[in-house]
Amino acid sequence: MTPKMNRRDFVKATALGATMATTVGIQKPTVANQQIPSGNLPSKSVGFSEVISFKTPINNPRLITADPNGNIFVAGDDKIICYSRSGHANDEIPLADSPTAMVFSKPERLFADHLLLAFQHHIEVMDSEGKTSTRFHFFPEKSWLVGITVNSQNIFVSDCITKIVYGLDWEGNIVQAIGKGFSRSKSGSPFPGFAVPSPYFALDCDRSDRLWVANPQHHQLVAFTPEGLWESDKTWGKASLNKQDGFTGCCNPAAFALLDDGRFVTVEKTVQRVKVFSPTGTFQTFVAQPKIFDPALRLFETPPSSQKEQKEQKNSSQDPQNQENKTATWKPSLQVAALPALPDCQDCQVAVLDPANRKVFVFREINQ
Repeated sequence: MTPKMNRRDFVKATALGATMATTVGIQKPTVANQQIPSGNLPSKSVGFSEVISFKTPINNPRLITADPNGNIFVAGDDKIICYSRSGHANDEIPLADSPTAMVFSKPERLFADHLLLAFQHHIEVMDSEGKTSTRFHFFPEKSWLVGITVNSQNIFVSDCITKIVYGLDWEGNIVQAIGKGFSRSKSGSPFPGFAVPSPYFALDCDRSDRLWVANPQHHQLVAFTPEGLWESDKTWGKASLNKQDGFTGCCNPAAFALLDDGRFVTVEKTVQRVKVFSPTGTFQTFVAQPKIFDPALRLFETPPSSQKEQKEQKNSSQDPQNQENKTATWKPSLQVAALPALPDCQDCQVAVLDPANRKVFVFREINQ
């Protein structure tokens, strides 16, 4: 583990990261007449079937996670509702504010069997009764925390303003800063940084404590050792407008989750594609037909109505100081959670939150 940062070093590092972590564009595919995929996928391309779906009364559901018993947590507005795998509402936890990210910590991880919530500027750890047991405040004023995960040693949160992932120990001390200007590979090569043009900056940890972070504008999932070293040889992902093994749009994947066997479940906004990749990034299957999700999710951002508004929007998006305001204009994406295998259900299952329709879907992998 890297040494702890004192407040002076942290402020200096954060200022450097915010300056250096500028959004870097990538070259878009140039194949003629390519279209964003829509409609039905070939049935053989879908390797999961729907088990159950249910509505949530939360007006603006944004987040989903699951505990080791298969209970599903949905958060939005100022509450969290806990559902059984069958869709029965077991409990409701009131909140003072709406969280921006949520994860349930597994037994072998830090803060085991606790619910970890990220808010814009702070983190809260909740016990099994829904009471906040720990609260961490140590983030810059302009931060916007949008992702959270945990391994056996650290909590990790992603900040879409500074484009930095912060690692915290169990006391809330920042012990890692991962991003451009901070991270290097084992051979000493500098990490080129994250390109995050919207408030989708997902992350998760696998069973070996490796940290995986979405680099959305580069259409990649980036690997880091538990100590924060960049593993370029394990990083995977590519841009592709209509091929199933790549990610489409300006910045995807918007969210992802790791299954118990190390595979990835990814979500792409606007096209509503939920896919499964092998632990090394090889495409395996789709989870569902995109058409079952609310088509309103395709209207990802309200277009400006005039050339003047277009110019103002462009100028605003290029100003890092306006990133915080920009996040409020983005509409929600599908979210995903991996459900654990249980004695009465050994099949791999995935829960998908459709926020536009206020609906949760549970899918089971089809045994071939």
